[in-house]
Amino acid sequence: LQRDYCYNYCLQNKKFVEWMERETRGDEQSFKSSLIYVEQPYVTAIDVTVRRNLVYNFRSLLSRDAKGRVFAGIYLPVVPNCNESHFTLFYDGPNDQRIKVKFMFNVFKNSGKIPDNVQQHLCKLAPQLNMKEKELTELCKSLADVINDQDFIQQLLSINEDIGVMSAEN
Repeated sequence: LQRDYCYNYCLQNKKFVEWMERETRGDEQSFKSSLIYVEQPYVTAIDVTVRRNLVYNFRSLLSRDAKGRVFAGIYLPVVPNCNESHFTLFYDGPNDQRIKVKFMFNVFKNSGKIPDNVQQHLCKLAPQLNMKEKELTELCKSLADVINDQDFIQQLLSINEDIGVMSAEN
């Protein structure tokens, strides 16, 4: 896997920087474009990431070690059909083993009882994200609520597509 990035001021509006990404896997390439709003001053890396991710169709929460290696996190694609919505958890397990599991968001339907296997993974992941287990569980429940808001997701994906089309035309 190789990723190449290119940043340019948006030709249509200098308040934005266009972020283009080329991902190469073997002989196949895929391309993504995003816009970053730069009119306001830089506050923190998180602030910039939040702006860029407002309508992006792939979400992640990651932990990195001192050398920048991603070692734990949650990621998910935002998909049009909420019944197909899933997320992936990954973290460092015992003996340098990488644990990676995928769950459907419907595991959070019954807010009173999360399946034991899901809760066990959240318990192991939380400290690696510098979170408490309850905090991570509540975050996942909230995320499930948002992902299941079909109208919101359709709007988000539509805006993301419009940004992609606008970026491709530049």
